[in-house]
Amino acid sequence: MRKPSKIAFASMLLSASLLAANAKLSPAKVALLTKVSQKIAMWGHDPAIVAAVRAQNAKGVSIAELKKINASWSAGGEEQLAISLLQGPCTERLHQFVSSGSYTEAFVMDARGANACMTNRTSYYWRGEMPKFQKAFENGKGAIFIDEPKYDDSAKARLVQVSVPVMDGTKAIGVLTVGVNADALGN
Repeated sequence: MRKPSKIAFASMLLSASLLAANAKLSPAKVALLTKVSQKIAMWGHDPAIVAAVRAQNAKGVSIAELKKINASWSAGGEEQLAISLLQGPCTERLHQFVSSGSYTEAFVMDARGANACMTNRTSYYWRGEMPKFQKAFENGKGAIFIDEPKYDDSAKARLVQVSVPVMDGTKAIGVLTVGVNADALGN
């Protein structure tokens, strides 16, 4: 796996600075979160993750259909789809990545913000209009986005979500979001 570009690294540092100012995290926690974000950014180049995003992108599902699936998903439906996204090489790789450290969950989205794989069933199937997707995908350029800490119902923890681009060469083709337990960070 390749290291994130200098632009992505600068973006990550800026996000970490904003996070410190807005979320009142201690400087030590911000430093740890910056280090964790560098590691997560490298996961966005993993072949199993890239292959899952390529496959999901090839389906060409319309935004209208994604919104319909998301409404059903958010109401507890789409069980077969959820089961399929909880299996396979991409999900296995995510479990390997999050098995150590202060990670609580991870999910991968395609170029439109739809789930391609996940470690746990997520609250939403489609996030195409959410900052965690838009700011990390950055219209195919890719950037690192560190969200403010907040309680996440699906993970049952106070998380900082770190979103990084899934890169196919020099192009972002999707987004990987990892929930980092804000309270356990550095413990």
